Amino acid sequence: MAVQAILNLVVGSVLIDRQVARQPAQREDPEELWTADDVPGSPELLAHLAHHVDEQAVFDYALRVLVGAIVGGDDSTDGVDAGRGGTSTTPTCRG
Repeated sequence: MAVQAILNLVVGSVLIDRQVARQPAQREDPEELWTADDVPGSPELLAHLAHHVDEQAVFDYALRVLVGAIVGGDDSTDGVDAGRGGTSTTPTCRG
C-alpha cells in the first residue's frame, strides 16, 4: 500500500500538470479570482486565498510528509513554507 500511495501522489500530480499544460491560456491569477466581496470582514483570509501557490513546493511538502509517515521518519516541515515559495531539501520526483 505504501508504494501505491506514493505512486498515486506522483501520477496524479503529473496528470494534473499535463492537463493544465493542454488547456488554453484562460487561467486567471489567484489575485484576480478573489475579491474582498468573497470574504467580507476577513482580510487575512483574502490575503491567503489570493496568494500565489508554488505548486512545486506543495508537491515536495506532500511527498515528504507522505514518505515520512510511511517510513516512520521525520515528517516535519522544517525549511518549507508549502505553497509560499519556501525552500525544500526534498529531491524532486515530478515529471
